[in-house]
Amino acid sequence: MKNLVLCSLLLFLGCAQKTVKKSPPSYSNSTESEFENIENERARVLEYYRELRKRNWKNYTQKSRGKTRRFKRIVPRSAPSKKTKSTRKKVVKKAPPTPWPEKKIQDVQIEIAQHLTFYCMEQRKNPKFKKKGSCKEFTNQLYDKCYEKNSPIRSRNIIRCVKRGI
Repeated sequence: MKNLVLCSLLLFLGCAQKTVKKSPPSYSNSTESEFENIENERARVLEYYRELRKRNWKNYTQKSRGKTRRFKRIVPRSAPSKKTKSTRKKVVKKAPPTPWPEKKIQDVQIEIAQHLTFYCMEQRKNPKFKKKGSCKEFTNQLYDKCYEKNSPIRSRNIIRCVKRGI
């Protein structure tokens, strides 16, 4: 039994080797000098700007005072009680829209016609519109749908509707 223990100890200790620590990679002298030059350049630039700030320190401090922003503090409100009527919003009825002058309506109609015509010109080779006049029919139906939604022309919403449909 003693022999077995001694043999196993000799086997483990005999196979043990010292571990060699790996040193960090070393660079050539020219590379090391380039690294030093870069570090020196950075330090020189930082020092240069530090000196500039020292010369104009009053300007920096005056500018920073004017730039501070103060935000309004938001305080959460509690839910309004049913007893107080002053917290309820009153419904304000809108005045009926004023009609557009004829000149403006004609300008909108001309713009719509241009959009529809230009669309048909772009799609002239599209197989969807192979029949003669089918693109014109499509654009007229689109215009009719948009006109139903925005029947009296009082805004440019009808133009947006036509552009979306195209």
